[in-house]
Amino acid sequence: MTTATLREMRVYNLAPFWDPETRTENTWKRWAAILNYGWGWYKEYKAQAQFLETLRPLLDRRFIAIRHYVWPEVIEYPFPIILLGPPGVYLLYVTPLSGEFRIHENRLLELGKGKGVPVKPNLVQRTRLLGAVLEKFIAERLGLEIPVETRLVFTAPDVYVDTVDAEVKPLLPDGVKGFAESLLKSRERLARPEIRRLAELFLESASGQGRKEARHAREQRTAILASAQAQVRGSGEAAPPAARRRRKTQDRIAGLTLKQWLILAGLLALNILLVLVFLFLVASSG
Repeated sequence: MTTATLREMRVYNLAPFWDPETRTENTWKRWAAILNYGWGWYKEYKAQAQFLETLRPLLDRRFIAIRHYVWPEVIEYPFPIILLGPPGVYLLYVTPLSGEFRIHENRLLELGKGKGVPVKPNLVQRTRLLGAVLEKFIAERLGLEIPVETRLVFTAPDVYVDTVDAEVKPLLPDGVKGFAESLLKSRERLARPEIRRLAELFLESASGQGRKEARHAREQRTAILASAQAQVRGSGEAAPPAARRRRKTQDRIAGLTLKQWLILAGLLALNILLVLVFLFLVASSG
């Protein structure tokens, strides 16, 4: 959890490479995550921190933000930010994209290129899909039918986004304060015990992921994803990358696959080689 005052929103970072005590990232585990999810995902991860630094002091401790929770039995891609509070549950997808965009129904278009070029991946559909999966998760684990609100959050200061029948509302840097004020003024839909129960659901599940042996059957996993996709009308994206049908179970050593260890070993060998070459050149010049 990041440092916060007694009056600020609480933030929990569940990324496996994040140490909440030292508030630092483990370099090797971070690269393993980048290999798994891609560099674009890591840029989004960094943008989340920037957004939360702005939002956190605007909300009080009734609100809880959870980053990087993974439902491994169903979807390997992490939920970016899950915001819990009296107004309900929000799925906030944060992107560092800059430029001019339009959200037209279920598509994100980059403007300035004719009528607009679809942005890939389709972050509108991805946000809606993750929100639908989050609803299924809460319903399965707690038996509660809680609607999940979604927002596509932009952090670049020069970004411009307009909307035409948008299926996901955008949240721009100059709108964060207004968003926080609306949350504080919204009608209470969740009591504090319910918020605490939801938070414990994610935090306790995350702490036990490594020890969990029982896995969903393929049929059940497929049914959950299919139900979430059906909830997202006209979805052009089946699931985020790393979340499209769970790959065959891979043997892992200290949390990494053999392929990931080989890549890391290659990078380490390259670094050692560069150091040796540097030392040789220094010795030769001397």
